This record gives sequence, C-alpha cells and structure tokens, in this order.
Amino acid sequence: MKGMEGKEPASTPGRGAGRWIILLCAAACLITALIAHFAFERLPHLEDEVAYLFQARTLALGRLTVPSPESPEAFWTPFVLDHEGRRFGKYPPGWPAVLSLGVLAGAPWLVNPLLAALSVYLLYRLGRSLYDERAGLLAGVLALASPLFLVLSGSYLSHLASLAWLLLFGLWFLWAARGQSPWYALGAGLALGAAFLTRSLTAIAWAAPLGIWALWQVVRRQPGWPRYLLVALGAGVMTGTWKARLHVDPASPAIAEARFLVEDFVPERLDAASGTYLHIPRTEPRRRLWAVLAIFAIKLVAIVPHLVVLLFLNIARFVVFIVAQFAVLFTGSGQHSGLTEHEPADFTLASYAEAGAFWRWVDEIGLGDGGPSC
Repeated sequence: MKGMEGKEPASTPGRGAGRWIILLCAAACLITALIAHFAFERLPHLEDEVAYLFQARTLALGRLTVPSPESPEAFWTPFVLDHEGRRFGKYPPGWPAVLSLGVLAGAPWLVNPLLAALSVYLLYRLGRSLYDERAGLLAGVLALASPLFLVLSGSYLSHLASLAWLLLFGLWFLWAARGQSPWYALGAGLALGAAFLTRSLTAIAWAAPLGIWALWQVVRRQPGWPRYLLVALGAGVMTGTWKARLHVDPASPAIAEARFLVEDFVPERLDAASGTYLHIPRTEPRRRLWAVLAIFAIKLVAIVPHLVVLLFLNIARFVVFIVAQFAVLFTGSGQHSGLTEHEPADFTLASYAEAGAFWRWVDEIGLGDGGPSC
C-alpha cells in the first residue's frame, strides 16, 4: 500500500502553513462554540444528548451509577435505565468520560467545539502525511465547510469524540507503519480502543481495512511486523476482561475480587427488566441501509478516478456496514442496539480523499507544480 511507504511522519509545517492551520483550528472552535451557545443555548436537545450528559455528570461524581428515585416512572428519561435500584445511561462510557471533564470544568458545552478544533488539526496532519501541505490544508477547509461537522460540533453528541480518536488512530498507525517509534503503534491501539468505547460500529468500520492489512503484514512476517502486535495490545487494553481485587493490605491476599468486561457497561448486556429499552420499527434499519448505499455510491463516483487505495478503504468499510445492518435485520429482537446507530462520521475520509484527488487532478491537467504523491 503506497500510502504506508516512507520514513518521515510529517515535516514541520512552514511558517505560512502553520499560520493557516492555527486560523482554521481557531475558526472551528469559535464557530462551533457560537453554534453551541446561540443556536443550541448550551443545552442538550436530543434524548441521546440528555443521556450523555447524565452519564457525564455521574462519572464526574466518581460513580458509574446513582440511586434510582423512589418512583422511577415519575422521572423517566429516554435512554436512561433503572435496574435493581440503580440508574445509569445506556451508552458506552467513552464519550461520557470525555464529556465529564467539561462537567468538572463547569462548561460541558465547550467540549465538542474544542474537539472540533482538534479534529481539524488531526485531519490536516493526516492529509499532509498522505499527500502534501496543500492537501492537508484543503482537507481542513472541507471539514470546516461541512454543515454536519459544524452542527455535531455544537451539540452534546458523541460523533466528534469518535472522529478525533479515529483520526488520531489513523495518523499514528500511518507513522508506525512507516517505521517510526513503536510508541506510535501503542498509541494507535489506545486511540482505537477509546474510539470503540465511544462509537463501536464506527471504530470497527474505520479500523477493519487497516486491520486486515496489518494482519497480512504479520502473517507474511514483513519488516517491522511486531509493531502491529503493539497496536492490538493497545486496543485490547481498552476492552476485554478486567479483574479488580480489593486488598486491605497489599501484601495480603485479596479479600474480594471481581471480573468484568469493559463492554458490559453497554446495557444491552444487562438484564433491564424495567422494560425501558427503546424498541425501533423493523423497517428503520432498511431505510438506514439504503442511506448508506446512497452515500457510498456518491463517494464512489467522486473518488474512483484517482484514489485506488482510498477506494479500497471505502469498499471495506462499506462491507462492514452492510454486514452490521443485516445482522440487525435478521436478529429478530427489534431492540435498539449499537448496530442500528447512524454513523455519519464517514465524512472525514471524504474530506481528505477529495483534497488529495483535487490536487492530483490539478497536476494531471498541468496547472500544478508537482502535487502530492500517493
């Protein structure tokens, strides 16, 4: 894969480029903060946002759950569950944990605008690493010009946290694949694990093509193949089975211990006998499936002429979406779960793909001065 070749993770940006990316990041933070303040009035508006903020406030107290009120039905909140006298949100803990930092600072509405600025910067770095300075800057401009990016950045939704983690994973994975410090490989795995705990299906779809490529490198014992084991190790730290032991004296045996899965904090694995799960119509996943097909078709037409590698990534991610949607269609449970969540963070790949394709086209028709190398 040509995009993985090379030894330089990224050169220091020139003075002009450095000023531009600072302006882009500042604009991203300011514009989305204004949207959060004036359009959304610093308040959650969707049921998902209310649940996220509830979980963030719970985590800010140093707890995973809080006691249920005496009459839970009188204080019913969508996507917030009551089970055995405890109240908790239904979502994975990744985004609420990040949002809880804003709760502790007294400004949770500013977390997503700050993540918007970080995402623009990471997108610029990724685009520049894959192509060149111009492609990276244009990728940031395209992201900032996206209405969906701006609206999500002004909300309490989890998409920006997922976006930032996945961009960080992609950038560090690329640098690790180019032979840089093994810390990049470990960091890439940690970022992927955090993304999985934020929006699981998005993380799987994003990482699947790179995971297949990395597995091929390991099987073929290509140079530097152990670094991909570090990626897997970092991702595994954030998930899997954890064991907690309670010691009165560190030198003495534990007086109690418990095993749990990080994923167990996704309430689909809990017995929510209270019946507070949201049930969705059986036809809704089909509508979402057609939406995914339409988005993929549009992107396919846009990038086929110039970006073979990124085309492969889109196809692989598309296949993951299709498999997930069919899993929902044929499970028969009808319950709301992570597999039926809408995943619009895909626009990020389109941003830097279109940036690279544009400059490639400019050079092919003789208007450029060398352009990016793919």
